[in-house]
Amino acid sequence: MTQILRAQLALAPRASVCVLSDEHFSVLRPEVMRQFVNTVLQPFASRVYLVHYVRPHHARMKSVYAEVVKIGADLRRFQDFVQQSTKRGRFLKSAAIDAWRQQFGDAYIPRPLIREHLAGGDVVTDFLSICTENTVTVPRTPAENRSLDPTGLAEVQRIHRNIRDRSASLRLAVGYEFDRLYRKHAAQASDGLKLALSPRNIAGFERRYRQDAIGMDQRLGLAVHGFADALTHDMQGATAGVTDPFELTATPTAAAAAAASKGVEPWLHLPLPDRAIGSTLSRYTRFRR
Repeated sequence: MTQILRAQLALAPRASVCVLSDEHFSVLRPEVMRQFVNTVLQPFASRVYLVHYVRPHHARMKSVYAEVVKIGADLRRFQDFVQQSTKRGRFLKSAAIDAWRQQFGDAYIPRPLIREHLAGGDVVTDFLSICTENTVTVPRTPAENRSLDPTGLAEVQRIHRNIRDRSASLRLAVGYEFDRLYRKHAAQASDGLKLALSPRNIAGFERRYRQDAIGMDQRLGLAVHGFADALTHDMQGATAGVTDPFELTATPTAAAAAAASKGVEPWLHLPLPDRAIGSTLSRYTRFRR
């Protein structure tokens, strides 16, 4: 990987900006990323900037749940996930911001994933504006990174409960192929539902993350429309919706979910090792998108 990356950088001498983007960066410790920059990205280390988009707590929690359910990494009911994640403080961010700043100083650029604070009200426009140091105009494109809605989550969780003993790579590939098929059969529509906190979880969630939200606003210099305001707003309507997707039956997109489930089923019975199936299915999903 190191040789490939350096070769790609060397082949683009005229480029003023090179963007490295990987979702796995978000789970690395700051000191590990610092070491990566100092070793792999030489001789460019002194010119590396780290742009970090941070979601408000409630939105982040729902997004993480949707993702880990989709790839079969977590089979818990939603309320159990909320309760246990809240107890652990899984979505506390203030201390993490401090740790990243300690490693990267002014080269670390934390950005709130809050529309009011994004250039053009859009994360792509905001990021490109940072890269170019100019305000840019980006054509509106369909959202490709939307989380599965409750109907989709319920169905993909049923699949993963039946294949919980299969490899992680296979489950990940199945989740992404299900996601593709579900959106195709639903014609990009949603079931109109949203995940909701139970009354017993909402108080604990707000209490756990209130001070962290205030700390985030202080660190990012947000006087209004920041993390504390987002938490207050989100908690006001947090109990409206579906508290447990797995209990859903008839919804507007139930037929699309069933069709997506039927579409991934043949892959689970191929006479091949899980690793081979997962690799092939991942490539197939990328090709069909």
